Amino acid sequence: MAKLLAALFLLVIPLSETVKTAQNPAPDLTGWIQEPVSRVEITVSDSIHVYLGIEVEYKNPANPNEFVRVIAKHVPLVVREQRMPNNRLISEVMLSMYAERDVNELLGKLSKESDPIIFMRWHVKKDPKTGRDAQDGDTEVWFRKNEGDWIFDKNREVLVEFISENVTNGHNRNVMVGRKYSMNGAYHIFKADRKDIVKAMEEK
Repeated sequence: MAKLLAALFLLVIPLSETVKTAQNPAPDLTGWIQEPVSRVEITVSDSIHVYLGIEVEYKNPANPNEFVRVIAKHVPLVVREQRMPNNRLISEVMLSMYAERDVNELLGKLSKESDPIIFMRWHVKKDPKTGRDAQDGDTEVWFRKNEGDWIFDKNREVLVEFISENVTNGHNRNVMVGRKYSMNGAYHIFKADRKDIVKAMEEK
């Protein structure tokens, strides 16, 4: 299984002490201001996309300098876009719109049923020299291991690897199938079923 390693951009310093989450519960985000949802996805090809989870940032209404980013995992959804000719009929356009609407509705449902895997909390303050927001203090990270246990850390970098597998459906090649998040030697995998991706690749 081939893997491409990439750093998940976080404003953190890789020095910290790990403690159990029982002593450091994840923040309660009830009533917090939610920013638009970003999709955790991979691109298999120009027409095939795999949706694995969501990433959302929250702002504390009681303290506008406090933020939490949540990365959550949901049931993988493999989507193949239907390519239409440029001179397609109005009926074909309508079919395409309905298909897109169905996908968005399903993604919305999956988002509501997603399971949080990573919480990251930080504070900001105004830089007196530039007038811009700058991080103030530590970044706290709650990380759920693939086995289900949670660990807590401060100022620790979270990495993400893009996972690929060999797929043979007339062509022998590697395709992206998921992501692997890791911290302090612990990891959690977001991955689609290889068979679902092969099926999408074989659809006419």
